[in-house]
Amino acid sequence: MKTLSYLVFLFILSNRTNGQEVIKVNLYKTTEDFKLRTFTETNLTLVIKEIGSNFIQVKEFVEPKKPKLNRAISSWAIEYNGNTYFNLGYSMDLNNWKIFLKFDIVGNNYCSTFLTSNSKDILRKSGPNYGGGLQGVLLKESNKWGTVFLDTNGEGIKILLVNLNHQNEAEGNRNKGSLGNLLSRNDLNEIFGLRKSKNELKTMSFETVVNLI
Repeated sequence: MKTLSYLVFLFILSNRTNGQEVIKVNLYKTTEDFKLRTFTETNLTLVIKEIGSNFIQVKEFVEPKKPKLNRAISSWAIEYNGNTYFNLGYSMDLNNWKIFLKFDIVGNNYCSTFLTSNSKDILRKSGPNYGGGLQGVLLKESNKWGTVFLDTNGEGIKILLVNLNHQNEAEGNRNKGSLGNLLSRNDLNEIFGLRKSKNELKTMSFETVVNLI
């Protein structure tokens, strides 16, 4: 019976993924699973719509028991090729349930991803107010003060910051987990225990903030 069920699954999978790119990923259901490096599920088939150097855009997850898009899409993060990709469904600023963004920094307390003008393709349809893509986001400060940090080359970069120590309870489509939102200069004093004036915060470079993270 198990052999028959598996063969049926393979048949369905073959039909669903015909001509489409698929990858195998591991899931972290919650932030706590990620902190413990304990996969909730492993070796799941993911049908992708688009994949880039720092993002994966999902078409659907395919599982043996339920060969269709289901609660797997609510996982806090996925692991692929040794890298962790954060589910933008857990972001208020860049909310998108079908985009997973690779962490540039993985620490014990914080994880973060850097967003530049080269990231505009993955953010084209992300977030409630960012229809113009990342370039529009960089020009428009949204509802936060100072979410663009200049690097030593003068390029504007946004930082999606995840505080692993602050986790929200499960609600709606989200499991229990930390949210990832755009870091603003207004947040720096409180998050990192600084005592900087507004002028000092205004001139802090991207590299300085990365060192804090």
